[in-house]
Amino acid sequence: MVVMRKLCVSALAVVMALTFTLVLTTSAGAKTTATPTSARWERVSARSHPSARDSAASAYDAATGQLVVFGGETGGGLALSDTWVWSGSSWHEVTSRTHPPAVAGAAMAYAPKVHAVVLFGGEGQYGKLFSQTWLWSSSGWHLQQTASRPSGRAYPAMTYDTRTETVDLFGGFVGGSRQTSAQLWAWSARGWRQLTQHGLPALAEASMVYDPVAGELLLQGGVASDGIRTVGQTWVKDGTSSTWSSLGTGGPGDRAAAASVYDPSLGGIVAFGGWLNYEADARGTWLWANSHWSKIATSVAPPERSVAVMAFDDRDNAVILFGGASTDLNPMSDQWELR
Repeated sequence: MVVMRKLCVSALAVVMALTFTLVLTTSAGAKTTATPTSARWERVSARSHPSARDSAASAYDAATGQLVVFGGETGGGLALSDTWVWSGSSWHEVTSRTHPPAVAGAAMAYAPKVHAVVLFGGEGQYGKLFSQTWLWSSSGWHLQQTASRPSGRAYPAMTYDTRTETVDLFGGFVGGSRQTSAQLWAWSARGWRQLTQHGLPALAEASMVYDPVAGELLLQGGVASDGIRTVGQTWVKDGTSSTWSSLGTGGPGDRAAAASVYDPSLGGIVAFGGWLNYEADARGTWLWANSHWSKIATSVAPPERSVAVMAFDDRDNAVILFGGASTDLNPMSDQWELR
């Protein structure tokens, strides 16, 4: 059975226009109110779409202008191996002669240098951890053979680092006892290499996104080394430095399995949902910009969830949110756009 950590929130939402107040939170916890900003969450209806799932891997494929979603798990813990693409107006299931195994908790990111989406790892049936690397392009899935690679793992963080032109992968669950990893790896067309890192503890289900404006990697939250407790710290790494700096526990606070992506229209990193120490859901949408976390304070939002699909659609200029695990641990199949 695919093992998951999932807790989220509640109510159904409809299409809504939001005017929200940004509350800036420094690492010391100080708050100031910024100029009100407008955004809009919209519920998207599609005649066909992926089945309800959580823990799917996803990335926006800039070469084709499509959001790619692979795998995930059903409410019964069944790992999936189907591939879906969102073209901006409709979903299509696509087939490939070869494809990754059925997994949940794999990591995906788009690599511009090779014009392909990179997928690594994931957890299959009966807790089997995979260490395969796959590339997705317009010609389908292709398994990559590399001399060196990370060990099998699930729920690592992954993002593309524009400065180093590498796909970076951090942490994840690496053992049956929910052992977490503190390893940082970088992938390029030459293969994988392990990087030296200082400052990050062993984590899984953390959120890592590259901020092209600041030229920094940002990592927030995750599951600690005991495999259960969530953490609330935010770390940043500048350029090619191996040292991560902790900015404290301000902002989203303790949460794991949040959905996050860089939104150029808002000029920052959007984070939504996640779960919190099995005792409460992690509410709210947050924005990281200008070295501050800003909470989007609104009384309505998409239903809270964890391990959901999130990507920025360049063609549609919108953040896409799909699926995830609800507060009652059921997989979801609803879709939302943030503009």
